[in-house]
Order: sequence, then C-alpha cells, then structure tokens
Amino acid sequence: MTAKIETAADKEVWACLDEHQSFALIAGAGSGKTSSLVDALERIRELQGRTLRQNGQRVACITYTKRAVQVITARLGFDDLYLVSTVHSFLWDQVGRFQDDIRQAIRQDRLPKLIAKHRAKDNGGASQSATEARAKALGYEQNLAAIDQVEHFEYQDSQFGNYQTGQLGHDDVIEVASYLFRENATFRRITGLRFPYIFVDEAQDTFEGIVNGLNLVCEGPGLPIVGYFGDPWQQIYDASVGEFGPPSGGKEIKKTENFRCSESVIDLLNAFRGDVKQYAAGE
Repeated sequence: MTAKIETAADKEVWACLDEHQSFALIAGAGSGKTSSLVDALERIRELQGRTLRQNGQRVACITYTKRAVQVITARLGFDDLYLVSTVHSFLWDQVGRFQDDIRQAIRQDRLPKLIAKHRAKDNGGASQSATEARAKALGYEQNLAAIDQVEHFEYQDSQFGNYQTGQLGHDDVIEVASYLFRENATFRRITGLRFPYIFVDEAQDTFEGIVNGLNLVCEGPGLPIVGYFGDPWQQIYDASVGEFGPPSGGKEIKKTENFRCSESVIDLLNAFRGDVKQYAAGE
C-alpha cells in the first residue's frame, strides 16, 4: 500500500480549514489534486464531523462528471456527511425550492439575454442564419409572454429545456443559479447555512457565474468557506471560468509536486508555464 505523502500545499489547505479561510489550490498535472481534495474532506470530518451532523449540516463537494462523483464518494467511504454531486445536480438541489425566484430569473435575466443574443444575429435579411435567429428570438419572446402561466419548473438532464412546460436544461440551471447567487441574499445565506464547507473540484471548468456566486456566499472571515481545486492550464470547456480564485481574504495555494511524469516531461511543462513550477516527487 502506498504511503500517504503530506505536501506543503496540503498543509496550507489544512491551515485554511483550521482558520476557516477560503482558498484556491492550483495543482498542475500529476500533482495528486484529487488526493489533496479527499484529504481535505477527511480532515473536516475529523475536526468538525460530529458538530456538523448535530447541526444537520453537510459538506458539499462539487465536481464535473458523474464518474468523478463515484470515485470521490467511494474514497470517502460513502459517508452521508458529504454531498458529492455534479455541478448541475448540486445547483438544482439548492435552486429547485425557490420556484418564484426561478420564474423571476427567467423573466428578468435568462429570456431577455437569449432574445438579445438572437436579435443581434438577425440582420433583417432573408439568409438562413438571419431567418433562424429571427424565429428563435420570436419564440423566446412568446415564452417570455407566457412565463407567468407556468405552474412549476423542473430540471431535466438534457442540453435544452422547454420554458412553456417548465422544463429547464443544463444551461438554464447554470444561468438561474448564477442570477440567484448574484441577486438574492436569502438564497446565499441558506446555501451557506446548509453547507459550511463547499469544495469545487475541476474548478477551471466551473462556470464564471457560479464561481462568482460561491465567492459571494463565502466572502468575509469564518464559515462558510469555499475551496477550489483545479488547474487553469487544464481547462476543457470554452464557456467555463478558466482562471479562478477565492473570495476576498482567501488564499491562493500552489501545489508544485509532480508524482506522475518523468523529469523530461516536467521540464517541458515548466518551459510552457510560469505560474506553477513543478518538480519530480516520489519514486
């Protein structure tokens, strides 16, 4: 069995947890980011698990894929102290009970943005692109006029939703949640009370509105705190935040070990990036 290696970055993360300080861990390729994440989650259980359970609170761990959810959940021993979920599932769990606020977000933010987006693509001509943009804008305008007649909103695990039937897709959940984080102090407060610790795995591929929203939830000293784990250089999705950081007063931590790559590969990585200089660690 491989012995657990406590790195300087891990100790900085633990210090942040002890001091109730938000942080962002920048961990390059091969650095053992997931191990750092799981170790930090386990430390919360050791130090605060009993109190959190007594208060009916949980530790949130948000990641990007269902596979990652399974891996992290298993490494934590399937402990229900933790809510490990994909970003969309986590957000809908928080947003779904705010039905009137969902309607407001769609009416005041989501649909007006979609209408403006497609109106900008319509040059008034008869081309296929202009015609399609005009039709989409008209459809969203009709949705906007009918939004008050929708009785209930639900999230369906699909790319696209149907506003007239109250079905919301992936992008809708992100935009609605971003709006509520930004505009609704009660929503932020309830989220922070439910989850005094919120960890975000693969933070570089989380959406900018969600990073900004969680930073609003966790701004100021003390609980709740947010911890980001990721690497801007490993960003996959163009629509995601890429560069990320903790709220004001938080700490940026860099993990410089590389346990996976040969020294020649590490030298190549270091030649391309200047923010994190890695070195070969382990055998």
